[in-house]
Amino acid sequence: MSEKIITISVAAYNLENLIERNIKSFLECKYRDKIELLIINDGSKDRTKEIAEKYQQEYPKIVKLINKENGGAGSTVNVGIQNATGKYFRIVDGDDWVNPEQCDKLIEKLSEIDIDMVLCNYDIYNAERGVVTSTEKVRGLNKYDENLRFEDVENNFSLVMHEVIFRTDILKENNIVLDNGFYTDIEYLLFPLPYVENFIYYDLSVYVYMIARAGQSMSVESLQKHIDDHDLVLKHLVEFYIKNEKNISGKKKKLLIDKIVTIANNQLQTILTFEDYDKVKNMLKDLHIYLQKSSKELYVAYRKNSKKAWLLTTNIGFLKFVLNYKRGR
Repeated sequence: MSEKIITISVAAYNLENLIERNIKSFLECKYRDKIELLIINDGSKDRTKEIAEKYQQEYPKIVKLINKENGGAGSTVNVGIQNATGKYFRIVDGDDWVNPEQCDKLIEKLSEIDIDMVLCNYDIYNAERGVVTSTEKVRGLNKYDENLRFEDVENNFSLVMHEVIFRTDILKENNIVLDNGFYTDIEYLLFPLPYVENFIYYDLSVYVYMIARAGQSMSVESLQKHIDDHDLVLKHLVEFYIKNEKNISGKKKKLLIDKIVTIANNQLQTILTFEDYDKVKNMLKDLHIYLQKSSKELYVAYRKNSKKAWLLTTNIGFLKFVLNYKRGR
């Protein structure tokens, strides 16, 4: 077994004011020598590289800086997986960090198990208020410290990136590769799932996820700018599902479908923010036809989940009403 219990892959792009807090949070862990901290510098143009180099020189057995040309969030994860030597693997955004005490408890537990996927809670930190505002638990799952399979879960549950740790071999042996650009966190969640046989949930709040930071934009302009990236990820997820739908079943399959339908509905909502009626109509039609031709199960779930989506693509009058309502006309 590798001497490193966990590899942390940190995506870092122009974070000179934040990356130090991220790195220090791992170095404050009692079991820091069991951590492999990969700082993936994605072509930063500020002092991110220099700051990471300083810590690499001071803690060469823990911190490793990997410099690459700018390629987007997904490309940093791919590089992290390629270079990981720890038994377990998780991604952490460079503007987020971990709770050292909770991280130590996690490492103690990870050193005693051999499970495909590990789930934990995460805290939400509001940058404007300067406080942790909530602790988010895995939705629909309340069985802690048990070796579980998907069919053992009574409720339907959902996952987000901040909760999930994979056994590194799952990622390497199955050649998990993400798209390079935006919105690839959902690929990171779903692509390994066909190979996950068991998992465990610990009631630990390890990850601290920062919101309301300046520059952390989910504005309409940002969503519109990256709509093609979002569409690309949606289509790759659909292709992934079609490729694997015969090999997965039950609650694992439902989890995959629910996540993909959510992405499709997010795409629908972004399309509706555009002002050009003809553009909106054509984009909605393309989305509808694509899903209709992709997979019967996916399309039925999409129709069932969003009746509005179906109405928008089949009823011109309803589409005009919705667009005019959004614009206050």
